[in-house]
Amino acid sequence: MLPMKHELLIDLVSSPLFREEKFTSLRWSDISSNDILSFRQFLQLNEQEILIRPFAHTKKYISYDEIEKISKIYFVKYGLHRKMYTEKVKTYGLIIFKYLLHSRKPFWLLNIAKYEFIMFSQLWITSYNNENILNPQQISNQYLLSNLCRLGKFSFDIEAYMENPETSEFLFNHEINKYLVFIGHSETPSVSTKSIDKFTYSLIRFCTQPRSILEINNFLKNQLSLDEEECMNISHSLVDLLESWNILKLLTASVS
Repeated sequence: MLPMKHELLIDLVSSPLFREEKFTSLRWSDISSNDILSFRQFLQLNEQEILIRPFAHTKKYISYDEIEKISKIYFVKYGLHRKMYTEKVKTYGLIIFKYLLHSRKPFWLLNIAKYEFIMFSQLWITSYNNENILNPQQISNQYLLSNLCRLGKFSFDIEAYMENPETSEFLFNHEINKYLVFIGHSETPSVSTKSIDKFTYSLIRFCTQPRSILEINNFLKNQLSLDEEECMNISHSLVDLLESWNILKLLTASVS
């Protein structure tokens, strides 16, 4: 069996977040060059297991043979130790998702894989490309979905499942739409989530293109069938809330 210090190294390399306190009980003088060599050999022999580790919930519903197929696709294309651990898990996670999609797995399993993938990697299954629509010379006081945010619509209550996966099999038997927004942070690979209703989900999707407060107000008026004053109040309240969550950002370039 490997010494306990190897377990610490595995714990460090398997974590999406760097936690300095994990080093407090470690004396680097305890780790020799032979230990490092042994650990590198251990990683080479066990890389498949380490890459699948962040996808523990997904792994429960696919067979070992399927994991072997996924790993074969990954290793043939990318080889061993091509990137840092987190980057490699991102790539491995994408291949898991593509395999499940092509294998016509049920939507709830795709949702589990997508949730684990987003939470670990901060690399999104789908992304918005705003480069072609953002011309600072043509935008004045318009709101846009932050590049650090992504929306998720799930076929069952994914949060309830993650909290208690052992007793939530009933969730797969009927559709419960769940709307989440994932908020990434530029300095770390951590991701926070906010639960939102269908209406707010639609509004955020509307803001994947630059929108003025007047456009947001008209969108809400069409959605809610309320009078002008009520819609304007709701518009400002929602914009303030989504700005405070770092979901919407205000573009303030002057028109030339």
